[in-house]
Amino acid sequence: MRLVWAIALGWLALAAPPVLAQDDSLPLACRPQPGRGVDYLRCANAVEPGSAAHRWALINLASQAVQANDFPTAVRRYDEAAAGGQSLISDPLFHAYRGTAFAHVGRDEEALADARLALSMLDGSYAWQHPGMAENAARVDRETVLLLILPILHEAEDPGAASALAMLEAMPINDWVSSVNRAGMAVTIGRPEEALRMNAVALAQRPPHPAALNNQCMILTALNRAAEGVGYCERAVAAAPQIGALHDSLADALVALGRCEEAEAALQNARRLDPSSAHYQRTLTCSSTE
Repeated sequence: MRLVWAIALGWLALAAPPVLAQDDSLPLACRPQPGRGVDYLRCANAVEPGSAAHRWALINLASQAVQANDFPTAVRRYDEAAAGGQSLISDPLFHAYRGTAFAHVGRDEEALADARLALSMLDGSYAWQHPGMAENAARVDRETVLLLILPILHEAEDPGAASALAMLEAMPINDWVSSVNRAGMAVTIGRPEEALRMNAVALAQRPPHPAALNNQCMILTALNRAAEGVGYCERAVAAAPQIGALHDSLADALVALGRCEEAEAALQNARRLDPSSAHYQRTLTCSSTE
């Protein structure tokens, strides 16, 4: 089962430029337009391939693809930006997004490197070479960064996971989005009881939202209560059938109930919707109760 972020399409990753730092040093095609922001595709097409502005446009296009759950495009853009062995160092949000994309497609070592780098930028241990980039890093949404990197650090059993979790727990939960995302993260890192309490708040506020429904299914399945949870998965899939992660969660709930053929069909749906996911390529272990 996979975490579904409640506001994946709402986050805008304005990754700091690798070299350029001021709008007036960017080509005209790469500057924000009134009421529209930056058209990163227009920027990428207008500047010299391999230039700092080109890399800047590509990493923002990649982060936007992560927001849209288009991981093949995200990884391709990130790789294109790093072509020729270019080392890209930006703000923590950039590294959190890139790490998430790499983790999704099974590039685990690269994902972990980005997660560790993002954490070092948050905890103050990273040695910045450019003061302007340090200032950009200080302005990022720390909660979002931590939510993205914690599952990567946890999966790798990295020592940084504990400090990242401590940072996150020190932050208040201010709104519904924070509640639902933290609940999903908590169950993902193996804390279902805590997740259940957080998600109760999210469900009370937005009962039909697919992220909250998916969380509840994941949590109840983790608590060996899949019979209660499977209905939440089914409702999540009905609400957003285009999201592979929801079908994947349904597959795990069905496995727990011994409904093996249905579980395999749900996992096949997840693979069809998102063939780039390394997780969806796993073989289900299921014992039928029929």
